[in-house]
Amino acid sequence: MFSLTKRKPVVRAMALADISFDGIHLALVKSEVGAPYPEVIWSHFEAFPRGHLERGNEVRLQGAVRTSIKTMEMDGMRFLLQNFPELHPEVFKIIVSAPLSETVARGLKFSGTIPVDITTDIMDQAERSPQVSAALLPDSFERKLGLSAKAGPLLPIGQNLYQLISVLPASIYNEIVSAHDRFLPGTELSIEPRIGNYLSVISDLPHSTDHICLIDLTGSATELCVVADGEIRNISHTPHGTDDIITKLAQSLNLPESEAEHLFRDNDVDGMSSLTAPKSALLDDVFNDYETVLTKLLQGNDLDELPTTIFMHAENDDQRFLRDRLLTLDLWKERPTIHPITPKLWSQELTADTPLLVAALLFHKKGR
Repeated sequence: MFSLTKRKPVVRAMALADISFDGIHLALVKSEVGAPYPEVIWSHFEAFPRGHLERGNEVRLQGAVRTSIKTMEMDGMRFLLQNFPELHPEVFKIIVSAPLSETVARGLKFSGTIPVDITTDIMDQAERSPQVSAALLPDSFERKLGLSAKAGPLLPIGQNLYQLISVLPASIYNEIVSAHDRFLPGTELSIEPRIGNYLSVISDLPHSTDHICLIDLTGSATELCVVADGEIRNISHTPHGTDDIITKLAQSLNLPESEAEHLFRDNDVDGMSSLTAPKSALLDDVFNDYETVLTKLLQGNDLDELPTTIFMHAENDDQRFLRDRLLTLDLWKERPTIHPITPKLWSQELTADTPLLVAALLFHKKGR
């Protein structure tokens, strides 16, 4: 005798988004029968430019959210296909934690036929679930999305960046010193712990990180670290950063630096669209000049092919600029996968990531 009862899958997956006050948090979650907690296998955070959550800016907010969803569709789903080909998200749950965002969320679609579920009361659902309340946010699960119960740590948020290394490991330090001696002999070595921390964290990711580029854009410089076959093959920098770009914008467009900075950092769509054709061409020239600088930086190595996995760091307002520049470069045989690393200072209060984790836990518990 046989049963017509449909057997529940052993491993399930869901896609998650939390539209919060500071940006949009995205994640792909794997739930396995018998496991005590779900696993965040891919995550991404993208900051909103200032003012996007103010009334009158719904169109801008909608554009920013849709761009982020495309990132999940292109990078997150590709990661899922490459590393977990048997998994397909059952649902795309959107958590609304910010004003205006519920209206924006209503019009979202995700990856074809995957149903979209919008919720504004995820924390209330958790309180009504004794299973979740009893097991809410274990330490090992919190770290998956960079949460901490301690006050004030600087945590990276990005794909599975769930460890914080506060002291530069000796192995990473020695490798950086060795690479510096090979590529920049006779120059002073200054190691910023953040870069070493990121290298150490990245090396512990649950998928191959033997071939990566790590790019850091600061106000004064752009820094690059290339890892191939598990070894640092190139460490270099160029003294061209966001300060230089903003200064050139001010000079080219004949604007005060404060206005040029606003145009650059706030992704000022209205400001850019109001530029005359000649000024718009001048703005493109400034951006193209930086792309040339970035190209020379990336080409300054002896590799036949650049790694297509890129970890980038920039301040929140500069993150989209750097990502857009990288995607315009014709240096890769296939579209690179870009994972932003966004430092964020957390406090002891529950963070915007908490609803995301609670939703993942609810999904896991309901499937058991």
